Amino acid sequence: MIKEEQQVTKTTKVTSTNDSITTSVSKTKFDFNVFVDRYFWWFFALAIGVLTFLCFFRLDAAPILSSDEGRHGVNAYEMMKEGNYIANTYNGKVDYWNLKPPLSFYFIMLGYRIFGYNAWGLRFFSALAYLTLAIIVAVFLKKKFNSMASLLSVFMFAACYFYFADHFVRNGDPDALFILFVGVCLIALYLSSENSNWLHLSGLMVALAFLTKSYHAVLLLPIIFLYLIFTKGFAKIKWWQYLTVAAVTLSPILIWLVARVSFDGWQFIKEMLVYDVFKRSTNVIEEHSTNFFVYLPFTILYDNMITICGLLLIVTVIIKLVKKQKLTNLEKLALFSMISIYTVYGLARTKIEWYIWPHCVPLIMFGAVKSVGIWQNSQSYELVKRALVVFLVAVVMFLAGFNTYNICSIKSTHELQDLIRQLPVADETTYFYQDAESTELERAELLVFEWHTDHYLNTGGEIEFAKTENAYLIIKVTDFENWDSDAYDIYYQTENYAICQR
Repeated sequence: MIKEEQQVTKTTKVTSTNDSITTSVSKTKFDFNVFVDRYFWWFFALAIGVLTFLCFFRLDAAPILSSDEGRHGVNAYEMMKEGNYIANTYNGKVDYWNLKPPLSFYFIMLGYRIFGYNAWGLRFFSALAYLTLAIIVAVFLKKKFNSMASLLSVFMFAACYFYFADHFVRNGDPDALFILFVGVCLIALYLSSENSNWLHLSGLMVALAFLTKSYHAVLLLPIIFLYLIFTKGFAKIKWWQYLTVAAVTLSPILIWLVARVSFDGWQFIKEMLVYDVFKRSTNVIEEHSTNFFVYLPFTILYDNMITICGLLLIVTVIIKLVKKQKLTNLEKLALFSMISIYTVYGLARTKIEWYIWPHCVPLIMFGAVKSVGIWQNSQSYELVKRALVVFLVAVVMFLAGFNTYNICSIKSTHELQDLIRQLPVADETTYFYQDAESTELERAELLVFEWHTDHYLNTGGEIEFAKTENAYLIIKVTDFENWDSDAYDIYYQTENYAICQR
């Protein structure tokens, strides 16, 4: 009897010991999700540091581009110089070619105030807008989903090849500011499913998007409409909220409209409608593409990461439809965004590749959340699913590295822009330009010229230069076979250009 009691006691101790071991093992087992949550802000700082590097490193290295930062840079410079904050001008004359409201000009002007008349001033707020968008998206995903999706989204923003090429992050165009407003609008729209008051922020972002890129903001309206229909959001909106959302949306636009009409009547507004809406919708202008499917191969060729996210979304939607499962609100938001953006720009006769890039924002949000979900919830075909996620992450890291390489490899020389910076500057001086086809500088070169000389360019060319005292002529000598340097007083010369003086 005593032996049996002793045996039981011994067994109990062993069991207790084994339980202790099991508990200890379970406590020390590595949980990656817990690890990421615990050190999230350290990882977040690292990810944002990488993106900050891509946005700002050597921001002033690339020469100014004529399309379109040269035009916007000139508009902002001249508005600031003349103290006219309503109407944009170009070479001293009211600009009826760049038919955008002035919000992006204001940010460029602020950049000029901070950094001076240079590429940093021109481009700073484009880079900051993109970085701000990535931070807002990451914080949103952290709050509503999980830490891993939040971090992955930042690296996805770092991996978007086209955003770091032309027109966006590292250029003085309005596009980066525009996608910031689009991104915030879509996030607020998502949050409106919980509280319809968020629609006020969506409406404000529509207004700011319009004041940045004019009628491009229209693409947000079908997204909002479809999302509210399929999430039953209209039923949650109180009658007075329709009025307040409309007021928040329309008030900034109407304030600008009144100010603009008071300056030059309806001419600018008329040109906006005729050129930016009807001509772009019904005609192919400025030698752009008219192929309905031009955006698809462009996306596949130039941003593989976004292509993968888009395919992942399409497959997800098809599978859920076949299984008669409901789409999540994030999936609806990404799907309606992609459909609306491709449809709006696809139906327009004039097609420009970078117009569709606002769709990257909801695709990044969906792709980050879906990838983490696949990784964490794989039950069948686990190896295949996880391999897919690993492949996506590998693509993201490769493209982020590729963007880094491109930025580090930027060539900072431009013959004509460098030559313009050699012009003598004096108050009572007239400046001319001449090549075989024109007496006007291209937009980028005109911007550099105005920065450097604080003068408007006289468009009289070589003929007027010969009649003007105290003048300088920039001439492209290689355009004239019989150009005689002895006939001019040469101030400065390069391989293709010369500065002549009188």
